[in-house]
Amino acid sequence: MINVSTYLKIKDNFININDYNGLLKDTFYIEGAIELSIYNIKVIDIEMWDYVDQLWSYLIEALVKINKNQEAKINFPDQPIEMNFQPINENVLITINANESRKSFIKKDLLIRTMALHAQSFFNKLTTFKGIILNDYAIDFKNIEKLLKNN
Repeated sequence: MINVSTYLKIKDNFININDYNGLLKDTFYIEGAIELSIYNIKVIDIEMWDYVDQLWSYLIEALVKINKNQEAKINFPDQPIEMNFQPINENVLITINANESRKSFIKKDLLIRTMALHAQSFFNKLTTFKGIILNDYAIDFKNIEKLLKNN
């Protein structure tokens, strides 16, 4: 199974985006974290925080590539962390290189659908905050829609 959560970094605290209704300090550099666990293996944890909206955009771009059976590599926006997505038949091998290397293997369609749904939820909530411009994320919404249509 896949568990995904997204947090905003508000001062020194991480608050689930669905539980936050305040103001964002900076709407251009939105600090936060994604937690991603696959079969109880933490692939991404809260200590890998970064610019969370940009990270989601990069992840969506990676999902688009693996949906076409292409390998995808992304780097976190402002951290020395690399993620690699390698399609293998109907599965995906995910490798993340941070302080240590972590790997996970999952059905490709399950990964794409779950991550796309969570990304959609994230961007829908994000665009409700004051100062966020919906059009800034138009490409992300378009890519998410395509992913969900195909999976």
